[in-house]
Amino acid sequence: MSDHAHVGAQIRRPPSVPVLHWADLLRRAPSESWEDLSAARRLHYTYNGRSALYQYFAALQRTVTHPARNVVLVPAFHCPTVVDPILHAGYEVRFYAIDEGIRVDAGDFLNKLDASVVAALFIRYFGFGNPDRALVTACRAADVRIIEDCCHSFLAVNPLRLAYSEADATVYSFWKLVPSLVGGGLMLPREARLVPATRLTRPPVADSCNRIGMLARQLLAREIELVRGALGSGTDAAAQQAKGPAERKPAEQVYPYNPAASAWVMPRSAWRILARARLAEISAARRRNYQLLGARLEMSDELIAVRRELQPDACPWGFPVLLNRRQERDYLIRARGVPLFTFGEVLHPLLFAREALNSRMLKTARLLSDTILVFSVHQDLTVAQMEAFAAIINGFLAGHQSRCARR
Repeated sequence: MSDHAHVGAQIRRPPSVPVLHWADLLRRAPSESWEDLSAARRLHYTYNGRSALYQYFAALQRTVTHPARNVVLVPAFHCPTVVDPILHAGYEVRFYAIDEGIRVDAGDFLNKLDASVVAALFIRYFGFGNPDRALVTACRAADVRIIEDCCHSFLAVNPLRLAYSEADATVYSFWKLVPSLVGGGLMLPREARLVPATRLTRPPVADSCNRIGMLARQLLAREIELVRGALGSGTDAAAQQAKGPAERKPAEQVYPYNPAASAWVMPRSAWRILARARLAEISAARRRNYQLLGARLEMSDELIAVRRELQPDACPWGFPVLLNRRQERDYLIRARGVPLFTFGEVLHPLLFAREALNSRMLKTARLLSDTILVFSVHQDLTVAQMEAFAAIINGFLAGHQSRCARR
């Protein structure tokens, strides 16, 4: 009997990301002032994280005039949105290897670090860790700029602060943690100045109308759910199950790059939501939910936690795991009511064109791309829900192992 026949009892599935509530717009700014937290004189607001990347590299292109330095090092496991802005700014991309623990392969990185490299991009996957100090030292010695991608989580805790480690540039994507839909930032050291390559403008009317419509639907979602509950018309479990495995589409379809958006400013609506967000409470809730999953999930050869223990200063985007046969099974877990998402499921096609002969790098990148699954831990989820999600996941995998043993 197939896994499809064992979906089991579903529960109402919450969104995989936080949604906007009236309090997010109406409450006063919290005691932890966003202006103080962000050190606003160093933070440049952009439409999203990829816009922040483009703005930095376009400005760098105008200040670094040595023609031999035209390469940016980028991790082989990534979202395509980190590659396109670099190409758009006029640089070449060279990929370095990431191991199965989502850590930089130091040997491969150092082998790629030559006189043609102008900058190296390090990703804080899911909000974890800082760049390896030895690699930072090697970059400094080679006069290579260090860009830290903190788009998965712009916060660190103990004390509450922006994720920042004195890189030459740090980029953020605010909507990953707060329900602003868009919004990014570029942080520079105090002594650095940014000379934008283009004049930043407001997003077009069509984009603004679409975004405001989405926010309005989120605001009304709670009232709609209350009406549905009163009428006894809850989520149809069969409809959830019927969606089936997701189709894997090319990167240009899943993550289309809009060059015009690189020059859009962060909308005022997004800034308002960010400035009123209770960031200390958001961080605490995310950490609590992460630690609960870490304690409750039963790990095995089928399910392996990327980071079971949460670092003392991390504010996590989600709880990442390696799930065997993910594409065949993630939608079955989702159909049971567990909010989840993927990262790196689609890699930039340039990786396969440039690294066709590097079988080891591609094998690991494909392994991560095929197995990474992220369980939501956002601030709208309660302890009771997280307990239920852990039980559902454990039950699903235990049932699968039992069926395999009987075959």
